[in-house]
Amino acid sequence: MINLRDGEHSWDVGEHSADSTGKLTIEGGAMRFAYRLGPGIPSGQYAALAGRVGGGDGVERVTFTARADRPMRVSLQIRLPRGSDGRRWRRSVYLEPTARTVSVALSEFEPADMVTTRRPIVTPLDSVLFVVDTLNSATGSAGTIWVSDVTLGVGQP
Repeated sequence: MINLRDGEHSWDVGEHSADSTGKLTIEGGAMRFAYRLGPGIPSGQYAALAGRVGGGDGVERVTFTARADRPMRVSLQIRLPRGSDGRRWRRSVYLEPTARTVSVALSEFEPADMVTTRRPIVTPLDSVLFVVDTLNSATGSAGTIWVSDVTLGVGQP
């Protein structure tokens, strides 16, 4: 089991489109991610809270606690090693103002950058991302999500 708790691993907001922003702070034991998507016609605007995993342990499930300043969907994403060649997978997750624990098996993720019927089941991960994008949010929108207790493991939550 790998715990990606605040400060123990490298979390950053360095991934966003040129016209979008994201800011990470620690608040009350959670990572507070404030974002603003770029305005205009949807053209791939996004902002991401990204956590580096590394290591060679196989992961079957991503579990975390999260909430948002209003009801919304975010894209929970995983990047497999060699992720720059399109090995990114995603799963839409509903968040609301009340914090709740979410657990998602890798087999529930869909490919983000390629067409394939294959699914990851148990595999090492390069990174975990919480992405706000125009698949789930309007251009120009801004808000805040809080994420804590990110755990990667094998088996039931």
